[in-house]
Amino acid sequence: MTRLVLLWPLLVLACDTTVEGKNEVLRFRYDAHDNFLPAAFSTPIAAGLSARVEVFVDSDGGGGSAQVAANVIDASSSDASVINVVATAGNVITLESKAPGTAEIRVQSVRGDDAFDVRVVDVGTIDLSHPGVLVSDNPPSHGIVGGTARFIVKLEDPSGNAAVGFGEIGATVAPMGAATVEPSEEIGFLPVTFGVAGVATLTGLNDEPLTLEIVADADVTGLSLIGPDSVDEIEIDDELIAVLRGLTDADEKVVGVASLATVLATDPTVCSITAAPRLGEGAYLIEGLSPGECRVSAALGGRQVQHDLTVKAR
Repeated sequence: MTRLVLLWPLLVLACDTTVEGKNEVLRFRYDAHDNFLPAAFSTPIAAGLSARVEVFVDSDGGGGSAQVAANVIDASSSDASVINVVATAGNVITLESKAPGTAEIRVQSVRGDDAFDVRVVDVGTIDLSHPGVLVSDNPPSHGIVGGTARFIVKLEDPSGNAAVGFGEIGATVAPMGAATVEPSEEIGFLPVTFGVAGVATLTGLNDEPLTLEIVADADVTGLSLIGPDSVDEIEIDDELIAVLRGLTDADEKVVGVASLATVLATDPTVCSITAAPRLGEGAYLIEGLSPGECRVSAALGGRQVQHDLTVKAR
């Protein structure tokens, strides 16, 4: 059983992230269920955006926590003018919304057939927050030229109710060229690539602008791997959250370095370090694999940070 070693309180959101199908054969959830801000499956999709839905069954047949993927044979929408099925892969269905309304998604799977309803709503608010892990960095981190950071995004309909979706999210940068808003590929996050050193603003819809402090690569003089610095030992199957940030001479944190840096474990048989983007910007998980000594490190140009860990048997 994997144990997660947390170095700050984990934000827990009480919401029903899954729903049982109309025929009570399959269960469905957005594939953002393991984000630090998971979306309830009852949350509508914002018009013009997409969402991925996972299909599964409970292995004990009674709503238990053990879940088994139900690979999809076919899926279709009752109203393609509202929402359409654009892809299936394994047990994942990709939906693309068109216009406000409600449609039924019918699913054929290797474990039976079922259906669920999905609503599509207009976007009333695009609420952006500075990058962070679990919460935004405080104070907000600077951005490194050439790097891409994941800003936290929350969508609402015109009545202020939550909506979800990824794709072309209508955020703008001023001045033009200071940064580029990239297509979102995941619910809850908006990638922004920093282009020119200086001060810029990032604005959503009906939301206050965020001020972006963008620094040149040369101004990032060090790296920080937050998390492992206060832990020397973990056990096999433990997972430790690590957060990568750049540092300026003034000890200001810098985001976007994770998209540019090389991050690795010196002995991947003892421990591993892998990106965990669903926890937020620059997040990684270090996992103990076998007893021994292991060093994790991150490097960007001539800048490097490293930390030694001992992995012990459970």
